[in-house]
Amino acid sequence: MASYTFADITAAQAAAFTTGNADSILFATGVTASAVTVTYVPQVPASGASPAIYAHIDVSYNGRTVSFGGAAADFTGFGTGSNFQFTDGSKLMIGANTADSWLTGDSDNDVI
Repeated sequence: MASYTFADITAAQAAAFTTGNADSILFATGVTASAVTVTYVPQVPASGASPAIYAHIDVSYNGRTVSFGGAAADFTGFGTGSNFQFTDGSKLMIGANTADSWLTGDSDNDVI
């Protein structure tokens, strides 16, 4: 299990990030899940001289964007509660393309 801070994680570390709560990212004190934006970027096939763009997730906060995913990206279990850690206890949970029965929040500025 690897732990990173959002402010310092590199592109290579983000590409190797393991889902299902194996790895975690800590946000700075005072950051809440509701202040973070997540964008799912679908795969774009190669076209002519343009290479394929693999599906990935962009996580943004305060002008910094980190991309997670890549060629073998499996977003099942990504952000199931402890992949992203906030000191206030809020949660950032990202669902998959299946029924995610674990997606439940509480009163701590959660984003689902």
